[in-house]
Amino acid sequence: MWLVTGTAAAITSTVVLSLCGWIENRNAVGPNNGPGQWIWGRRAARRRHFSMRQTPAAYAIHHASALLWSRVHQALFVRDSPLPCSVRRRLAEGAFTGALACFVDYRCTPKRFQPGFEKHVSRTSLLFVYAGFGAALGLATHLLTRGSPRDGHD
Repeated sequence: MWLVTGTAAAITSTVVLSLCGWIENRNAVGPNNGPGQWIWGRRAARRRHFSMRQTPAAYAIHHASALLWSRVHQALFVRDSPLPCSVRRRLAEGAFTGALACFVDYRCTPKRFQPGFEKHVSRTSLLFVYAGFGAALGLATHLLTRGSPRDGHD
């Protein structure tokens, strides 16, 4: 399940990040290059245009991070129980995971291994990106666990 929910969160947050980049700077690609700094150093996060070498690698890093956070989310919130959770509760759980991911990404992680999105978009946009990430985690979890005996509590 974490592969599906993590993929949903990665795609959703990438779309939101691209939209925010376009709205703020007329550049949808630049913000998505941020995680490339993991491989090529902090200057790589400032790249504004698509690069066959950097952009797919940056997305792969982002996607892998989303899968990691999805696994954390599932460990925290999906439990064996015969009672399903409401969509509102699942969205709240996703919001918690999104907030935790943002905190860890920007307060606990060395600069080089931060997402690098902030080089292209504002803090307000980062709020939307992590909110979209959390909403996708929560909604995908809800859809996958409806009526499932593995669902959590409510």
